[in-house]
Amino acid sequence: MIHQRLDPFTIRQIREMLQSDLRNATSQADLTQRLNAKGYGLRPSANGTMLTAEPQGLPLFPYTAPAQ
Repeated sequence: MIHQRLDPFTIRQIREMLQSDLRNATSQADLTQRLNAKGYGLRPSANGTMLTAEPQGLPLFPYTAPAQ
């Protein structure tokens, strides 16, 4: 079993990389497609929606929708 932890710097880099996709998605299906194209996804969890690394679905950090 592999245990990983992301530091704040890495989380910020991932958010910056996905920022335009998160802001410009026109629907949930569009957002899902955009994230999958870059190897990420969204999954519900006990802690809210999590951004995940696909295809394994490894939870990375909680997802919060960007302010419009």
